[in-house]
Order: sequence, then C-alpha cells, then structure tokens
Amino acid sequence: MPEETVIIKGEVEGYSRQPKKFQGGRGSIGMKIDGEWHNILGKLTDIAQIQRDFPKGTIVQLAEKQNERGYVDVIEGSVKKIEKEQAYPEGKKPISDDRKDRDFVSCFMAAVDIQIKVIEDKLIRSEKLERAKCSKEILEQAQQLYLDFQKGKEDLKQEGKW
Repeated sequence: MPEETVIIKGEVEGYSRQPKKFQGGRGSIGMKIDGEWHNILGKLTDIAQIQRDFPKGTIVQLAEKQNERGYVDVIEGSVKKIEKEQAYPEGKKPISDDRKDRDFVSCFMAAVDIQIKVIEDKLIRSEKLERAKCSKEILEQAQQLYLDFQKGKEDLKQEGKW
C-alpha cells in the first residue's frame, strides 16, 4: 500500500483503553470501526478530543495512509462525522444493527449445547426422542436465554457497568 490513501467509513465501536504515549506530548490510540482497528496518531490532547467528538456509535469517515515504517495510520485531521447513508449504501448495515442478531445467535448456540446434553442423557436412559419436541425446546431455551441476557444487560447499564 505505498502512497495510497484509503477512505474508511463506518460506525465507531470504541477505542483502545489508554493512548500509547510518545515523547513530546504525542501518542496513538486505536479506534475500532465496524470490527476493524485503525491507529490514530497525534497530540495527546487532540486524541482525547477525538474520543469526545466521536463517541461509540458515531458514524465517521477517515483517511489512512501507510507511514515510512510500513504501518497504516489515520491521517491527522481526516476524521469527520458523516450520515449513516453515506457510510452504508443500501443493503449494508452498521455493525450495531447486527448486534441483536448476534446476541440471539449466541443464545441459540447455547440452547443447542444444552439440548445436546439433554439428548445425550435421554439416549443413555434409552428414552424415545421426538425431533419436533427437541426443536421446540431448543427454540424456547434460546428465546429465554436471549430475554435473560437482554434483562441482565439493561440491569448492568442502569448500574453503569455496561
């Protein structure tokens, strides 16, 4: 990627915990956009301002370029807020829109794991298995796990721990 500038558009998912500090009051911090990390270099005060100006959930555009050492860095001053439609042409969704789906899939996978143990136990006891009943139990368990997960998440948000 020599001398090539790449434009990135997407939703800010978060930042690395603390900026890495360099000499002269400069530093770097990672900004996660749609599952990918991007390295922001600059004055520590500017980095702190970027975190305030573009909090988690903000739709942004930035430009990146490879530096002399071969690392790809965000070009200073290139981060700007844009509209969702600019970042996500029709058919593409921000990663946060997929979170509910991913949460449910995680709960569904857990329910399948639980049901596998139940089926193994029934097989050991030589009980008759009914496919429709097993499928219904998996779905019911997934739905309950999802509801419990969402309630737990809301409780943690109210406590300021999420």
